[in-house]
Amino acid sequence: MRLLDALTLSYHSEPRRIGVYEGDLADEAIDASGRVLSLLSPDYVKSKICIEELNIALHRRRDTGDEIVSAVYVRSADLPTYMRALINYEDCREGDAGKLLAFCQKLVGVTPEDAATPG
Repeated sequence: MRLLDALTLSYHSEPRRIGVYEGDLADEAIDASGRVLSLLSPDYVKSKICIEELNIALHRRRDTGDEIVSAVYVRSADLPTYMRALINYEDCREGDAGKLLAFCQKLVGVTPEDAATPG
C-alpha cells in the first residue's frame, strides 16, 4: 500500500466567511476522522482556526479516551504551554523530509518497503 492511499486529507482551501461560525463543519470533520494530524509551525500557532480545531480534537480525545491527536513539529514556533503538555509531537524541525516521511509511514502502518512499491 502506498502512503497516500492510506490517508484522507482535509484542509482549508476556501476563504472563511466573515462573521459566520463554521465550527460545526470542523466538529463533523473531526468526529468522522480516525486521527487528527496537526502540523505545528509559526503560522499554525497564530491561526485561531487551527487552534480551535486542535481544541475540538483534544476534547474528543478526552471524551472518548481514544488517542486521535497526532502532531508534527515542522517549523520552530513558540508553542503555548498547554499545547506542549497535552499533545505528543514528532520533532521534524526544520522541515526534515526524511523524519516526516518516516513518521507518516509509522502513523498509517506503511513499511518503507510498501512505500517504495509503485502503484
